[in-house]
Amino acid sequence: MVRVLHSPHQIGGNHKRRGHGSSQINADLIVENRVVVEVKALRSFVPEHEAQLLHYLRATAMEVGLLLNFGPRPQFQRLIYSNALKRGFPVR
Repeated sequence: MVRVLHSPHQIGGNHKRRGHGSSQINADLIVENRVVVEVKALRSFVPEHEAQLLHYLRATAMEVGLLLNFGPRPQFQRLIYSNALKRGFPVR
């Protein structure tokens, strides 16, 4: 049972990108502080959608992300980015 659902949710605070200033990271949904969910309503996914979700996973301690599309043909994609690959996050 899902106990905590946040929407919309700022994650990672101000995140600095290489060569750029700070930027806000805003996810559509965060489920139990474990899953980042991005919701779209387009014809289909484009690589930028996956890149956005991957960026959120890299910037936080969360390892699982869901990309949901409620366009003409519903789609979903699950991304996993292990904390073991991230700098500064302890491996559990």
